Amino acid sequence: VSDSIDFGMVKYSATVHDTIIIQNVEGETGTLIITDLTLSGDAQISAEIPAVPVNIASGSSIGVPVSFYPEAEGDFSASLTVTSNDPDQGETTVTISGSGIVPIITTDISDYTWDEFYMGDTASVEITISNTGLADLIVSDITSDNDVFAPIFDSAALESGASGSFTLQFIPDADALETGNLTIASDDPIT
Repeated sequence: VSDSIDFGMVKYSATVHDTIIIQNVEGETGTLIITDLTLSGDAQISAEIPAVPVNIASGSSIGVPVSFYPEAEGDFSASLTVTSNDPDQGETTVTISGSGIVPIITTDISDYTWDEFYMGDTASVEITISNTGLADLIVSDITSDNDVFAPIFDSAALESGASGSFTLQFIPDADALETGNLTIASDDPIT
């Protein structure tokens, strides 16, 4: 039996799989009988546990599929305890671990005010989006709740530590004070 499985860093809401191999070593006499398989620990780690007892002939093995599905950022762990008729290792524990990672979106501007402009004029500002998280960030859309503020943007994928920018145009169409809010759609689970 493997001692441990480390899934490493996995982006939240992604699923990764591995298999724990339980083997009756070639040359051992007799059938290895697994009498209990118990998974305990964090719910983000699951296993497809077969019905017991499981008989494993000499030189044969079975696989127990395990999955890791982090739904948040953090470290997760579980243990699979294998109980058998093995005279040397009647009970063996396999440690399973993984870390959930998330993208974190930040911008260099949280609010912006333009000086006075005349109707028909256009002003613009570059806004930088950064990914300060450990997982890749997908920015799918940027919208404004006021048509006089027009974001110019194509979807973007930003690796951990990367930045990208978009242009926000102000195109006043009336002699009035204009306000608006931008919405940046991304896969950052927090914002």
